[in-house]
Amino acid sequence: MIEIQYQITEQEYNNIRKNINWREYDSERVKEALKNTKYLVKAVDEGKAIGMARAISDGIYNTILDVAVCKEYQNKGIGMNLMKELLDLIKKDLPQNEKATIFLIAENEQAEKFYHKLDFMKVPTEEVGSGMIKIIKNI
Repeated sequence: MIEIQYQITEQEYNNIRKNINWREYDSERVKEALKNTKYLVKAVDEGKAIGMARAISDGIYNTILDVAVCKEYQNKGIGMNLMKELLDLIKKDLPQNEKATIFLIAENEQAEKFYHKLDFMKVPTEEVGSGMIKIIKNI
């Protein structure tokens, strides 16, 4: 049975990323990233971390990152359950009659369809402008 937990180790984080062919990060960078994570959910099967989702937040704006499920567990509803739990954690922190803005980047059209099922909208919309990104490198 898949269990949801709320902490992850640097090793588990990188193991999940490696399983789906995402870049692994240096342990110190992962430790810092996890320290700055406000919300985190992890899926565990028989003691093994098999999925994760996390968000950073300033209390008003939230960015969802690292939504990942190991290959052999994909298409079984685990990612959806992780996202629902993560969104519930964000909502529980909201003061009464307040709202939160949640950002994320969908990697591809399949991911867009996945997030659309959770009521995420492509931008721009009538309410918000288009998103932008800049990647900087220290070479």
